[in-house]
Amino acid sequence: MIEIACINKGRGNSDKNDDCILINRTIIKDGDADEECTGVCVAAVCDGVGGEAHGDTASHIVAETLAGYDYEDICQQKIIDIVNKANESVNAVRGSNPEYRNMASTLAALVCNGDRYYVFNAGDSRVYRMNGIYAEQISSDHSMQNMFRQIGVECPQEQRHVITKYIGMDCNVEPYVYEGSILPDAEEIFFLCSDGIWEFIDLYDVEDYINSDDMTVVSACRNIFDRALANGSDDDMSVIIVRIHKD
Repeated sequence: MIEIACINKGRGNSDKNDDCILINRTIIKDGDADEECTGVCVAAVCDGVGGEAHGDTASHIVAETLAGYDYEDICQQKIIDIVNKANESVNAVRGSNPEYRNMASTLAALVCNGDRYYVFNAGDSRVYRMNGIYAEQISSDHSMQNMFRQIGVECPQEQRHVITKYIGMDCNVEPYVYEGSILPDAEEIFFLCSDGIWEFIDLYDVEDYINSDDMTVVSACRNIFDRALANGSDDDMSVIIVRIHKD
């Protein structure tokens, strides 16, 4: 059995929300949802970039593209093909109107199928997996901040939010892809989010919410969202919790 819960909300009183969420074939924007499923599960966070440059359109195109695929025969090459189809779709719209020329979106996604799971991303939206009682980031940030961190140098303030890979690039996108195993009797919990969440919450809080005795995917989602909001998040916010367990 797979349980999924999610929340998506635009920043403050703004009527523009560049984030959107995909749960299986359903796109969620400015709302919340939860469901149970068996078999294949797909969850994704898409965060439009470019400020006023139609990031909301880009993120929706990416989610819509992912929703159109069958994931029964998922593999790393198919993931790369799907990501680049999304890239082509965004670029087709970018080329149709000068107003759309700078639009782009991040992507962080999880596909669970039987005893395997795949995590893939482009940009700085994230996927975490609970490793025992600890949250471990499985995705890899494509950002200047992460590049500087890897070489042990402090990133200049003005470059900390610059992403180095995204959907809407002029070239083919090489997403980060991670493949893992789901043990037959093990419980697996994944946490996906945009930077409007992860920049405003401590992982210790995430771990506390997920490890609480009365945890449900709905309550964990709400607690994480509310904590990031209370901590001053001024960005669009997306969070998904996926829990896999035996019936």
